[in-house]
Amino acid sequence: NYCSDDEDSLVLEDESGRVELLPAEDKEGGHVLDVHSVASGVIAAITGIVQPNSGVMIVHSVHFPSFSTAKEEGEGGEAVRCGPTTDSDNGSSSTTTTSPYVLLLSGLNFGGMGGDSNDNNASCLSLKRDMLLDYIAGYTDPETQDGAKICRIILAGGGCAKVSSSPSALPNFAQKQQQQQVNKALKKKSNSVLEASSYTQSIRELDLFLSECCASGIPVDCMPGKHDPTNANWPQRPYHQCLLPNATTFPDMLLRAPNPYEALVGGRLFLGSDGSNVEDIRKFIGNVVDVDDSEGEVESDVPCQKKEKSCIKE
Repeated sequence: NYCSDDEDSLVLEDESGRVELLPAEDKEGGHVLDVHSVASGVIAAITGIVQPNSGVMIVHSVHFPSFSTAKEEGEGGEAVRCGPTTDSDNGSSSTTTTSPYVLLLSGLNFGGMGGDSNDNNASCLSLKRDMLLDYIAGYTDPETQDGAKICRIILAGGGCAKVSSSPSALPNFAQKQQQQQVNKALKKKSNSVLEASSYTQSIRELDLFLSECCASGIPVDCMPGKHDPTNANWPQRPYHQCLLPNATTFPDMLLRAPNPYEALVGGRLFLGSDGSNVEDIRKFIGNVVDVDDSEGEVESDVPCQKKEKSCIKE
């Protein structure tokens, strides 16, 4: 936790050097640039006056980069059309355009226990995923049919659970299938085989889940996360196609997206990540409510990438 106190100061740095910033008060008594509202590494343009004696810059105004305006609906493509709706009065079927939904998923944790390490929690987590598939396919809630209005699914990381080197952390059904490999790994005093078997089980379950979503006719954008089998540094590369042999049989439905990810759906701009960047910003900003406001204000996915977040350098 790197949350600032009142005695800390802000420093502006570029290729020419660095200068300490002294926030000026506005008409309402607040500070133009608050040390508690920004994270390290934020890109900003600051206007002010540098004091000749102390070398401290008195801040007058702060300007953060802004997002480019998203295309309006119609310019970015046709409106997303949901499935046909049936008129119950005369039995005729007519196709209408309704307000579509984009379903955001995260924390599926395939291969994990979903809490305490016991078989009940593992079975409960598996049941929740099965109910989610029924909802996506439109088998539940026949009155509102909210599942039928889903036009796209975005999996924002968390597809695979964290790999554990302990054999007790595996689900019961996985223990039965892989007990021989686990025993061999323990005899050799090596966790490599066990970790590989855990990853194999997790990615196999994720592959089957994605293939069922694609088979229901809904496009899926699959974004990797912190514990998923891809590179650890940002930006994370998409899943390799050999890891998803069943889901990749639907090339028009499955999009293996990077992390972070940007997409234009129905003329609306979607920009997001698996949330690990928000965890890093929370180390600098004490108030959890202000994290999203600060990230949107500075218009950056990873404002603290130079100081805290592990990123691939250009």
